[in-house]
Amino acid sequence: MEINFFGSINFEYRIYLENLVNDKIKLKFHGHIKQNFLLEQFKKSDLLIFPSVSEGLPLSAIQALNFGLPVFASYNSNLHEILPDFCIYKTRDPLDFYNKFLCFMSHKSYSLKNSPHFEENYIKNKWIEVLCK
Repeated sequence: MEINFFGSINFEYRIYLENLVNDKIKLKFHGHIKQNFLLEQFKKSDLLIFPSVSEGLPLSAIQALNFGLPVFASYNSNLHEILPDFCIYKTRDPLDFYNKFLCFMSHKSYSLKNSPHFEENYIKNKWIEVLCK
């Protein structure tokens, strides 16, 4: 498994994260990146976790949804305005993150990513419906 981090990250927190994982998980810290690189990463990814504590309406999360990438985000990201409840967790609450993430991963909509008709069934119907409400 590979976990990619984009944007600035505190050095001490990076060390903390690196000490949490085992050999089977590879952490990659990219820092600030160009837009085209981010879009390429979306194509390769299975999920966007957006843990913002103070972002208004994040363009990167909207772009991820456009690529059909499921988004799991903190309440402070303001994505609770457009995403279903199972996609949102309380900001800075690790227990809520854990419980909601388990729910998120077991949710029927997320499992559609493995379907050959994921783009048709999920993007066009589910997320567009959610974004337009």
